[in-house]
Amino acid sequence: MLDDSFRKRFKTVPLAISSSVNYGTDVHNHSEFEILYFEKGNQTVKIGDRLYHTKAGDIICVNPMEIHSFTVDKTQQSISKCVCFDCSLIFGSDISQKLVNETTLVAHHIQGESEHGKYLADLFLKIYSLAERDDGVDGEILSMEFRAYLTLFFAYVLKNLLLDRHLNKPKNADFCGAVISFVKEHYVEKITSKEVADALSFNQSYFCRNFKKNFGVNFTEYLTVYRLSVARKLLEQKRSVTQVAFDCGFLSATQFSKCFKEKFGVLPSKYKSKSQ
Repeated sequence: MLDDSFRKRFKTVPLAISSSVNYGTDVHNHSEFEILYFEKGNQTVKIGDRLYHTKAGDIICVNPMEIHSFTVDKTQQSISKCVCFDCSLIFGSDISQKLVNETTLVAHHIQGESEHGKYLADLFLKIYSLAERDDGVDGEILSMEFRAYLTLFFAYVLKNLLLDRHLNKPKNADFCGAVISFVKEHYVEKITSKEVADALSFNQSYFCRNFKKNFGVNFTEYLTVYRLSVARKLLEQKRSVTQVAFDCGFLSATQFSKCFKEKFGVLPSKYKSKSQ
């Protein structure tokens, strides 16, 4: 299911796009394939236990269910574009199944200055531009056009063997996936690292140590960021600040407002009014 944070999506086609300025993403995963294009600035992308340092023109491919996040260098402007889509959109069921079943993995980092990077960046921008259209085009036609460009993208990847040769999952992929799923299901509740560790059958000391190693923050910090990300989407749906605070597991509207401003630099009430 496509993540609700995407700013534009299509009802008739399983795809969504987003564009971000000076904003990264927190640790997450999903069953769709994701292509990121960095238009400007420097970024650090983490996929599983691997780090990639990207620059303008670079492409990052995230295979289905891979745990990933990226941060931006805030000393300069960073602009990124993203297309996220169900693999069924690729012509050729054999290719889509291999991607979904993780028997074929696309290489994560394709540098923009390379011949491959220039060709794929051009295809990506065509894909993004097509997905961005809002001119009432018929959904079936949009799907066919989108699938054609998408298939060209993957045909080029396979033809030039731009694949990840490390087919084994990162050692901690199962741990991270279990934690993400648990938080997604229980974030509204008052949960602690001990309760999560117990629920997932981990020793609390091991859980906290492994969590910090993989997520870069402690569990409480991650939970707060997750709640704030959900809250931001709810505010865009015109819900009241107080209702959003309690719907996202915060103890009070005051606590929520303080955390929201620390994370996004603006009070939730002001963010809500700007998004309407």
